[in-house]
Amino acid sequence: MLIPFLIPFIIAIFLAINMGGSGTAPAFSAAYGANIIKRSLIPGMFGIAVFLGAIIGGKETAKTIGKGLLDPEMMGFAIVSIVLFSVAISLLIANLFGIPQSTSQATVLSIIAPAIYFHSLNTDKLFFEILPTWFIMPIISFVLAFLIGKYIYKPIRKRGYTISKKVNENYFLKCIIVIMSLYVAFSIGTNNVANAVGPIAIMAGNELNIAEEHFVQVMILATLIVAPSFGIGSSFFGHKIV
Repeated sequence: MLIPFLIPFIIAIFLAINMGGSGTAPAFSAAYGANIIKRSLIPGMFGIAVFLGAIIGGKETAKTIGKGLLDPEMMGFAIVSIVLFSVAISLLIANLFGIPQSTSQATVLSIIAPAIYFHSLNTDKLFFEILPTWFIMPIISFVLAFLIGKYIYKPIRKRGYTISKKVNENYFLKCIIVIMSLYVAFSIGTNNVANAVGPIAIMAGNELNIAEEHFVQVMILATLIVAPSFGIGSSFFGHKIV
């Protein structure tokens, strides 16, 4: 019983290491590229912010991954191990090539595979909640960045403020950038840690016959095991992607 129970946890830790490498780039690449923060400080700051995000806000995403797409009763040792291993390998390949990859998309698609195979895919959750969000949110990000660049950054640049040492060395602006980087890392914790923790928590509940009302406690325990590995992954893979 112990060995098959440990295998998914070991795979989840391996997955978290790869997720940590992939997630470092969107969180700290801007701050690092602007020479605001040293590369050696990034893994520690990233790991702490991710851990806090997972503990504070990861519950809903964990529920979606663990229960929303595939019948939770099917989340046993074998399926959870296959799902997590598939995501981990795809992220490892991307990390080795230094390419940022969406961990959420990789995880969801890996869960969809057994859901389709066993004819238990929750199509409403997929087509009316997840896919529209994937499509709409990146477009909103693009539009916001474009408009800010055109109507705020471009006029500022024309007036020469962007080459002003007084502006570029402003500690208030640097602090804002670091805070935003930490918030992105916090958000990665609420989202990406849950990608690994959701299936693990459901599996533990099924195999140990833990009542559903104790799901949050199981999720927190799984998070305490998985989340710290994000900082390790940031140390191993993050520098190349950043």
